[in-house]
Amino acid sequence: MATPRATALLTLGLALGASGAARAASDELIVAAEPGYLRLSSTEASQNAVGGTASVWLGLTDALWLAASGGGFQVLDETERRGTFFAWEAFGGLVAALDVFRVVPYLEAMGGVVGGPEGVHPTLRLGLGADYLLTPSLSLGAVARYRPLPEDDIAASGLSAQLRLAWRLEW
Repeated sequence: MATPRATALLTLGLALGASGAARAASDELIVAAEPGYLRLSSTEASQNAVGGTASVWLGLTDALWLAASGGGFQVLDETERRGTFFAWEAFGGLVAALDVFRVVPYLEAMGGVVGGPEGVHPTLRLGLGADYLLTPSLSLGAVARYRPLPEDDIAASGLSAQLRLAWRLEW
């Protein structure tokens, strides 16, 4: 005889696994909104920022996407070194899926620019994330991203934690 706990666990397991493995496609387009938190760190102080980015990924293979991303963060500078300011970013690069099932873990490597109070600077962005497929075309996920930054303008580095709401389109 099944206990209520065993029945609940079995029901949850069947619900989560009902759709089976996810399917990536080389002709897939993924559009995502990514709100989040950014922590800027330098030798002088650390700063907090809130904002977000938008990303577009174009499938090259079943596990590799060409990606573009842009957005901005409002930096709250409690040190009064510069006061509150807006920092923006634009990146392009590659995203590689580590596995393609209901949860899709991925790595990203991108090059681009960041802008702050003193101008525009080249940099790169490295990320590690995972998307959970709610439906074949909608996913919810999270990503952590690291950016080395020009310390004289913004900070020595930036580390963000962002949520992702993504739509998958095949064309």
